[in-house]
Amino acid sequence: MGVWKFWVDRGGTFTDILTITPDQTIVSKKLLSEDPDHYQDAVVEGVKRITRQAPEAVVEQIKMGTTVATNALLERRGEDTLFITTEGFADLLTIRSQHRQHLFKQSIEKPEPVYHQVITVSERLNADGEVIRPLDIQAAKSSLQQSYDNGLRSVAIALMHACINPEHEQMLGKIARDIGYQHISLSHQISPFPKLLERAETTVADAYLSPVLNRYLSQLQNQLGDTPMLFMQSNGDLTEAAEFSGKDAVLSGPAGGIVAMARTAAKAGFDKVIGFDMGGTSTDVSLFTGEFDLSQNNEIAGIHLRVPMLSVHTVAAGGGSKLWFDGQRFRVGPESAGAYPGPVSYGKQGHLAVTDINVLCGKIQPEYFPNVFGNDGQQPIDVNACQTTFEQLAESVNQQTGLSHTPHSLASDFLNIAVNSMANAIKTISTQKGIELDEFTLNAFGGAGGQHACLVAEELGVNRVFVHAHSSLLSAYGMGCSYIGKEDDVFYGKPLEQSLLSQIQQQANTHLADQKAFFSSAKPEELTSSITLYLHYENSEQTLSVALDELDKVKSAFESQHEQQFGFINQETPILVKQAVFKTTQEQPLFEEPFNEPVQKPSKKHAVWFGDRWLETEFIPIESIALNKAINGPAVIYDSNTTLVVEPGWQAEKIKGNHFVLTKLQQRQPKLKNDTQLTPTRLEIFNNLYMHIAEQMGAVLQQTAHSVNIKERLDFSCALFNQQGDLIANAPHMPVHLGSMSDSVRHIINSNKHINAGDCFMMNSPYHGGTHLPDITVISPVFVDDKIHYWVASRGHHADIGGTTPGSMPASSNHIEQEGVIIENFKLIDQHQLQRDALKKLLTGSEHPVRNFHQTLADLQAQIAANQRGIQELLRAVEQYGNQTVKHYMEYVQDNAEQAIINAIEQLAPGKFSYPMDNGATINVSIEKTEQQQLLFDFTGTSEQQNNNFNAPLSVTRAAVLYVLRSLVTDDIPLNEGCLRPVLLKVPQGTLLNPKFPAAVVAGNVETSQAVTDAIFGALQWQAAAQGSMNNLTFGDQQFQYYETICGGSGAGKDYPGTDAIQTHMTNSRITDPEIIEQRFPVILEQFSVRNNSGGRGQFFGGNGVIRRFRFTQPMTVSILSNNRKNQPFGMHGGEPGKAGINRHIKLDGSRQQLAACCELNVKKDEQIEIETPGGGGYGLYSEH
Repeated sequence: MGVWKFWVDRGGTFTDILTITPDQTIVSKKLLSEDPDHYQDAVVEGVKRITRQAPEAVVEQIKMGTTVATNALLERRGEDTLFITTEGFADLLTIRSQHRQHLFKQSIEKPEPVYHQVITVSERLNADGEVIRPLDIQAAKSSLQQSYDNGLRSVAIALMHACINPEHEQMLGKIARDIGYQHISLSHQISPFPKLLERAETTVADAYLSPVLNRYLSQLQNQLGDTPMLFMQSNGDLTEAAEFSGKDAVLSGPAGGIVAMARTAAKAGFDKVIGFDMGGTSTDVSLFTGEFDLSQNNEIAGIHLRVPMLSVHTVAAGGGSKLWFDGQRFRVGPESAGAYPGPVSYGKQGHLAVTDINVLCGKIQPEYFPNVFGNDGQQPIDVNACQTTFEQLAESVNQQTGLSHTPHSLASDFLNIAVNSMANAIKTISTQKGIELDEFTLNAFGGAGGQHACLVAEELGVNRVFVHAHSSLLSAYGMGCSYIGKEDDVFYGKPLEQSLLSQIQQQANTHLADQKAFFSSAKPEELTSSITLYLHYENSEQTLSVALDELDKVKSAFESQHEQQFGFINQETPILVKQAVFKTTQEQPLFEEPFNEPVQKPSKKHAVWFGDRWLETEFIPIESIALNKAINGPAVIYDSNTTLVVEPGWQAEKIKGNHFVLTKLQQRQPKLKNDTQLTPTRLEIFNNLYMHIAEQMGAVLQQTAHSVNIKERLDFSCALFNQQGDLIANAPHMPVHLGSMSDSVRHIINSNKHINAGDCFMMNSPYHGGTHLPDITVISPVFVDDKIHYWVASRGHHADIGGTTPGSMPASSNHIEQEGVIIENFKLIDQHQLQRDALKKLLTGSEHPVRNFHQTLADLQAQIAANQRGIQELLRAVEQYGNQTVKHYMEYVQDNAEQAIINAIEQLAPGKFSYPMDNGATINVSIEKTEQQQLLFDFTGTSEQQNNNFNAPLSVTRAAVLYVLRSLVTDDIPLNEGCLRPVLLKVPQGTLLNPKFPAAVVAGNVETSQAVTDAIFGALQWQAAAQGSMNNLTFGDQQFQYYETICGGSGAGKDYPGTDAIQTHMTNSRITDPEIIEQRFPVILEQFSVRNNSGGRGQFFGGNGVIRRFRFTQPMTVSILSNNRKNQPFGMHGGEPGKAGINRHIKLDGSRQQLAACCELNVKKDEQIEIETPGGGGYGLYSEH
């Protein structure tokens, strides 16, 4: 009789099991997770099969990760759940943060809340936790009883500011227990931190998932008897079944892989590690820099979870990712061939996929794989099917392009794209952390990791790869090397001071003592305790973790991290302690099999295609390789679970523990250097490259910005341009910025005869490519060989740029200078020297100066940092590919975008539309095709420029046209100047859409832009109108300034309804969380809900708007800029219009005064402002609904 240990990763498709046998060897087993015809549960079946030969076997312990909770969330098969929240917030989880996931998709899909029913209770706390309105206990009892009588047994309770004062939640929890609810999740226990949306969604998810998880655990324990079991949590710690909850189980499986990735590499001497887990449908990438990176804010299956999870980034490129040609570009994914029918080589008439590349090129040989393929599941991998399908695709590509691809050269090109995509995912997470990768080791695991590790490492500039002996089952192995952990999170939200640190230490002593009592059977040396503080600057949500220490050391550690990750230190701003985490872990020793002497197994040689040539390649069984033996590439090392490709120029060495370290011996010569021939492969690679650079710029800007507008509302855009200032790639953050920055860049080019390396310019003029004055564009040249070849730019909405009202959004302006400081062409940096004094004079010396120069400067410095990243990445591309290649492909990607728009234009019919504005102006647009097959957008007949601020700069109209054209293309095409080549714009000067100085424009950017977009959709008869407004609300005084845009309903189309409560068209900014806005500003948010029945009826209904109501706790100046308060968003093809919006002032006596669409007013303490936003128009006859 011997003792057996089991480590299990129960995945969505397969269950991987590693067993430590009594003789200290590892046995592996892989089973389908669901196979009801043969067994009830894969874990139980696996244990039985492995121990069948040892009937008296004692199972000492099972450590397990499971996707039971994940699958329940993905497939929406959780428990029917009741959600209880504060009155006024019933629609909190429907509205969420109001932004849309896909910028250009008009059929907008939002994740549905997972609860079954929501009820609100009468109660209210303020931001300090003081009771404003007591809980109505009797009404709450009645509602809870009724829901219980209707069959609900799980309840989630999340009330405003309950993390500060949980009294009302505790009272409701007791009522629910007394009634008989079986599962009760209280938000102050589930996620005790401010931000109602995140806390509520996490609490609902816990109540939704925990009952399902608990039923599975009970079933498992019933079948396995008294076998001790531990379960992997999303934070990488193991816990007992009683402590395992739904909210902590969503990344249970992947967490095991990340823990193993880090600990196995560290054991081998590598402390900076890239996790590269390549599976069938996707690839997970992660970083380890000596300690685990925990993300506190996560979105899984559309649901926000505010719980600690090991950080992992997923990219849709795996072994099953489909390969296809769109007529111009080679594409890899995002769709997957799946397990059935799978890749072509599976022999089930599947789709060409990444796996087929390695089969065709000989890296995967049928004789080393089991015969489990084909329709009967007993055939070898089908090489002939791969060959035939690649031949057919090559023939098609050659006919369309005039190229001369062979099947193998075609396969290599697709492989390059897949590798490029995976490497870009790793670059993204390293950029966000401010980390350079040159000292890192790539730890490759997962079913396909070893086949691509060398290539991905080369793309990253990483010279070393580590492959564990059980790399294909590393997530299961991670269960065995994870620690048992117990932690308590405590919220503080107080300034970093010595007295607070002393208080935290005292509380830590109590928590840690309780935790150690939990580990009563552990040896003292096995236990490790830690106290981690999560710190952030005041008015920022970016937290960093620091170990508890002396005050000066804590502050220094925070500032050091902040400077590395975000690029600045803010000495004037207080540091706050958001939370402390008290944690105790019991260490688990890393198990390694004893080294087995090499077994004499013959190797064989096969011809393998490596990129551009055939090479005789040795295929070597892993068990035949001696310790420390060096194997030079090309070679393929294999066993029944692993295929490890050693590329030419690499060397593999087997080290202690039966692992492999691969080292790059020589640099590959770049094949593309200054090769300017257009190919579909390079077109896709450069498309991705340019967009990736723009996205990296955006990541840096968001990380380093100070203001809420940029850092949290994401009101910014970043782009790169060619030598002439043509847009090449624009990371799509804010649609109204699209296409307009190129005019700004060209203005800087034309206005400056002498530009030096290290210069940087800024401008915001609406008459030279700007949108409105708060949007400042920072523009930098990119020099190659002492000459400007490229430009980069970043545009951000600043919290204040001066003007007559705080926030620079005056409702009544009629002259541009009333809206703030005008910047035409200012040299912000002169040969690397920031012109701080001149900048301060510019921004504070005007009639209406900026109110907070330091914040404006800080955000400008963030934009400079973003531009610097763009310059670095462009120069890196020039170094890798050659300047001529980079320049030529900037033209090719524009040609590609042009062709995509031409294809879309062919489907369009001419049309006209007249769009009335609330202020009496009219937008007229006529769209027709010219003899040259261009699309003419003629705005002749539009009203003259107005004596108000609804005038829209020409760049805004240009952005609206580009947005609509991009929305008409369903494919993922590049967004660049080429999109506008087939387009002619005719916009008479001096009109509403092409105003002359000194026209005021602040509403033109935010309001008229929405109207122009709807007018174009109307002329094309494409879809009904969206809400037609951004519903701009600004309030403030000399101390506070706050600005937001409020969502509404989207318009319905010919085969889709509109969407409720969503940002539409030219904006996509987030809304500030209810608790955060009340913490930072003197307001009470009384209501934020869907405005039911405000969408127009039709065959497809328009989306509903929202109701948002503030009560002010001190006198304040309020400014509202809006539209469609008189006019209704139009319906289409018989669809009814959406309801117009309403702005209201609710006075102290309760009287309700309707306000104009645009107004400024001073409100008294306890007065309220209520905004009802418009609904979208309906499409088609209601009788056909």
